[in-house]
Amino acid sequence: MTCPPIIGPCVKLLFRQKTYTEEVIIGLNLKDNHLGQAINYAANEGVSWVILTNGIAWQLYKLKFGKPISYDLAVEFDLTELSARKEKDLEALHLISKEGVQKDCREELYQKILNVNKYIIGNLLLSDPIQNVIRRELKKFDNSLKVDQQEILDITENEIIKRDVIDSEDGKKAASKVKRHFNKSATKSKSQSKKETVKKATSSPFIAKI
Repeated sequence: MTCPPIIGPCVKLLFRQKTYTEEVIIGLNLKDNHLGQAINYAANEGVSWVILTNGIAWQLYKLKFGKPISYDLAVEFDLTELSARKEKDLEALHLISKEGVQKDCREELYQKILNVNKYIIGNLLLSDPIQNVIRRELKKFDNSLKVDQQEILDITENEIIKRDVIDSEDGKKAASKVKRHFNKSATKSKSQSKKETVKKATSSPFIAKI
């Protein structure tokens, strides 16, 4: 396999782990053209992960093979600012370690990024099930308290959650994902309830009267 034109002294290709690592000259700031070259080469080779580094700054990207090809920044850190006492810093180092690459820890991280973020959490707060929980908890302060569901929704949407969580493209995608999640849960719940009803009916003894 032919290596791509290099920006710095070394380019390492870790194709067995589906990772492309491009090393820029130490001390040289990472720029968009560095990332662009790394993304293009990795995409052409069908590699889904890219590590861009100058030895100090490290950036880990996940490629998404659509039309056009896009990418997400999964993790970024400065090697000089890491602390062995911080679990988060150790986890970041583990992602680029030999063991972390072999165990595919990056995919676990990416799934967490996709599901634990401000867009998903914000849209969960706006969902009917969570709004109902909030309303129920508010009523516990005072049984006579009349709490309007729309009032809670308005406060959540206009005073608590930032607009980009709702109005941005990522926010809209998260809203659709949350909606699909609750629809799936509702369908599963109905199916389970139906099975239990059938089970009770078939297990009940039938005694014919003569």
